[in-house]
Amino acid sequence: METTSFIRMILMLSLTPSLYTADSTFRNQTDQMSLFAFKDSITEDPLGALSSWNNSINLYRWHGVKCGRRHQRVVELDLRSQKLAGSISPFIGNLNFFRSIYLQDNRFQAAFGSLSKLTSLYLFSNNLHGTIPPFLGNLSLIQLLSLGQNNLEGTIPESIGYLTNLLLFGIGQNKISGTVPPSLYNISALEGLYLLNNQFTGSLPSDIGIMLPNLRRISVGGNQFTGRFPASFSNASGMTILVIPRSGLFGPVPVDLGRRMNDLSTLNLGFNNLGTGVAGDLSFVDSLTNCTKLEVLALVSNGFGGVLPNSITNLSTQLRSLALGRNQFVGNIPAGISNLVNLLQLGLESNRLSGSIPFNIGMLQNLQRLSLRGNRLSGSIPESIGNLTQIFELYLHYNNLTGSIPRSLENLTGLQNLSVSQQPWWFFT
Repeated sequence: METTSFIRMILMLSLTPSLYTADSTFRNQTDQMSLFAFKDSITEDPLGALSSWNNSINLYRWHGVKCGRRHQRVVELDLRSQKLAGSISPFIGNLNFFRSIYLQDNRFQAAFGSLSKLTSLYLFSNNLHGTIPPFLGNLSLIQLLSLGQNNLEGTIPESIGYLTNLLLFGIGQNKISGTVPPSLYNISALEGLYLLNNQFTGSLPSDIGIMLPNLRRISVGGNQFTGRFPASFSNASGMTILVIPRSGLFGPVPVDLGRRMNDLSTLNLGFNNLGTGVAGDLSFVDSLTNCTKLEVLALVSNGFGGVLPNSITNLSTQLRSLALGRNQFVGNIPAGISNLVNLLQLGLESNRLSGSIPFNIGMLQNLQRLSLRGNRLSGSIPESIGNLTQIFELYLHYNNLTGSIPRSLENLTGLQNLSVSQQPWWFFT
């Protein structure tokens, strides 16, 4: 099988001899020549990002280049979002004091590896192909490794678990498959784990919240995981972002999920199988009232049932998005929903909610999108809807609403999408 471009480039780096001896007279020149080699490998530089890379300007003044104060050697290269295209010269491997490289949002066709002192490697959103080389596990000082949004295939090498200093591991939006190696979950220092939108199988460890005690951000949705939602997430007291949609997970969600997550800002568990369709499915929402920084709560399409708990009205006033659509909720919309004064989006569509639309919903004056379609709501559209002057999407169709459309809707000058079809919910089932 032909060696991939990703692996070939790293092999070249590992075997490339130094351009000069270790004599201090040539050390800075070694860095300069290595960067010239990097520049020569660039085929497109529409923004002129490398125009300052010439002999007339001191190395430490080159755009995107950072040198250490003590040795004046190159320690960082930051060329993110410069629309560069080309390949990455293997002579970058001669930058012996190199610590960090940021090349995300460009169009490079290969990547590299063996830099013994490297602590940060950002190659997010390029055009990388091939597999993740196992000898990335030799970068013992690496803390931040971001290879997301490329075209990488294959599996995660077991050797990634050797990176005991790793704080962030991001390989989302690739074509990586197989199971996640257990060694990855043994990196106790890990704070951020991004595996979203790949083809992973297997299940999340039941004790992941204990094995990764420092975990703050996890986004692993859009894979082919199976199994139960790990109850140990309740132990992840530092969690700020918990995003696991479209992962085939089963419930229940632990009732104390948010008890210790004081800094949680985003919880997205949409499009799983976490509910049973009966009362008590959302009992864990009570614990989310402790999450005073919560901004996004998405529980769409999980088969949750029962009535909406009143604790929803006591969620953080910082909440911006509440998405509870495509479940099996019954009963009324809690009048206290108006407490969530900073809501931008409210989605309760495709449930079995009944009763009337609360009049005080007009107090949500920051609301930009409201979807109540596909329920069993009755009565008239409240005049207070006209107070939602920031709204641009309003969906009230497929209910049992009666009466006329309020004239106050004339106040909604930014409204782009409005649907108030009077057909009852059962007409479309």
